[in-house]
Amino acid sequence: AAWKYFILGSVGIALALFGTILVYMAALPVLGEGSDAMIWTVLIRRVAAFDPALLNVAFVFLLLGYGTGDFESAYAREARSRGMPSTQNPHEQYLLLMVQAGLPGLFLLLYLFYVQWRHARELQTERECHAARGLVLTLAITSLFNSPLMDHTEGIFYAFMSAYWFTGLGQGARV
Repeated sequence: AAWKYFILGSVGIALALFGTILVYMAALPVLGEGSDAMIWTVLIRRVAAFDPALLNVAFVFLLLGYGTGDFESAYAREARSRGMPSTQNPHEQYLLLMVQAGLPGLFLLLYLFYVQWRHARELQTERECHAARGLVLTLAITSLFNSPLMDHTEGIFYAFMSAYWFTGLGQGARV
């Protein structure tokens, strides 16, 4: 089964490399050839002059490429070097998500929590609002000490309750 991880890792590296090349291509007309078109601080100062369409495509490839990760193999290497046992679950949802999906994955999860918290006030009763916010708060706090989205029962419970509370918003009364 190791070949699957090799293929997945290779695809992630290829996507990231292609996104990096696209950023270089967007910088080329503005900064010219050479190392200036590859230095982060120079790129940031002149990014407004780059081709926005090319940057949008590069963003997608960079997001997909750098956002692919594998906690299990990274932790296994570190654990072996220290003589510790390996694990598949770091028991910290935010850490797991950062390793597997990068910062965009973490920001998307936190944004989901924010959107659910904000839209809970649109529920029909105050009791429903508090229950929905309690669900979000419970998962956000639990994620500091466990990986509830990775655990089968907790993940399904969160998905089911989220669907129950938030599906009918903006469409009238729930049955």
